[in-house]
Amino acid sequence: KTGKPVDSKSIGETAYATATGNSGGGNGGRPSTTSSEITTFALQEALLTSLGLDIVNESTPAGRENINRLYRDIYYQDSICGSAVHLLSTLPFSDFTVVGDTAKQTQTYEDACEALKMDTVLPMVSTEYNVVGAFLSSLDFDSSTKTFKGQLPHSIDFAEFTPPVYFGHDPKIKIRIPAHIKDIFKEKGKDKSQLPSLYSNMDEKSSNGLIELKEEDTIFIPRQGMIRDFAGVSYFRRVLAPWLIEKAFIHGMIDQSYKRQRPITHLTIDGETPPSPEEMAAVVQLFIDADLDPVASYVVTRSGINVSEVRNGGDYFKWSDVYDSLTTIKLKGLGLSESFLSSEASYATMEQTLSVFMEQMRSYRGLIQKEMFYDRVFVRIASENGFRKRRIDT
Repeated sequence: KTGKPVDSKSIGETAYATATGNSGGGNGGRPSTTSSEITTFALQEALLTSLGLDIVNESTPAGRENINRLYRDIYYQDSICGSAVHLLSTLPFSDFTVVGDTAKQTQTYEDACEALKMDTVLPMVSTEYNVVGAFLSSLDFDSSTKTFKGQLPHSIDFAEFTPPVYFGHDPKIKIRIPAHIKDIFKEKGKDKSQLPSLYSNMDEKSSNGLIELKEEDTIFIPRQGMIRDFAGVSYFRRVLAPWLIEKAFIHGMIDQSYKRQRPITHLTIDGETPPSPEEMAAVVQLFIDADLDPVASYVVTRSGINVSEVRNGGDYFKWSDVYDSLTTIKLKGLGLSESFLSSEASYATMEQTLSVFMEQMRSYRGLIQKEMFYDRVFVRIASENGFRKRRIDT
């Protein structure tokens, strides 16, 4: 109410205490929960708590890392969102042919594409681009052979950005060194000559800091939304809220399924004299033993014992109750139709829709092609090898 920003860390700590059961109560017969599952539950509960104010502050590295974990979870767990990204990442890309002025030039470009595994990496680039909102990698260039040795994809979670001054320029990017690279510097006697040139001048002490990426050796493709979204915006940003709601229903169904899957049996004993505790326990045990018989069971009691069932096992708010409405919301957020995503639509009935979609795919392929090939890889190859095309009027 006072406009004070939400402290996602404190909310997460509160949710973690709830998820781990520190607030009291048993687990209802559920299996033990791993630490990674507890962390996921805690993070989702934290985001649900703060959903009315701000889902997460994406401007900070910690906030961006947390929300990217949710985006990746959506990609792997949600059938609609994951299928949409898979479609966008496989349909536009196929085999390609590199053409140059001479056979020697063409071979140079083909060798570079082979070293960078371009035919394999393009769908993965598209997946990363859509899921977390950006693709980031470093190119390892060999000055002696004047070609690329390979590329090093970076996790966007390890990156810190400084906004560019002019529109259209890439931000300054610094990355944290991954743990498996740090381990190499810690091992004595380990041959570090095979490390990429990005890490060639580092030692164990400097590996604990940040390293700034050189613009000429960096491929950075952000999925921009508004003009100042220089770090990229995930394709899943519009479906995050309905997915969190759906995830809560899924957790609730799993929780209730482990607790109880049938109604509660309610017994009443009538008679002139109140039944003793021993008699009530004997009747209860009689019905429990009857439930254990897998073939047939018989229960014989005196008159005055009434049996009824209360609180049906399915009497709770289920995921299936909101599935259709949440599916519609997510499809609208992704800009897709269910029939098209499930491949049930025919060309005759969706000719206009398909033509618009294919035009979007051509534009999308052109964007990735320009950023990956013409703005970075081909420019570096041409400048280092002296490939220049003279204008007709010069």
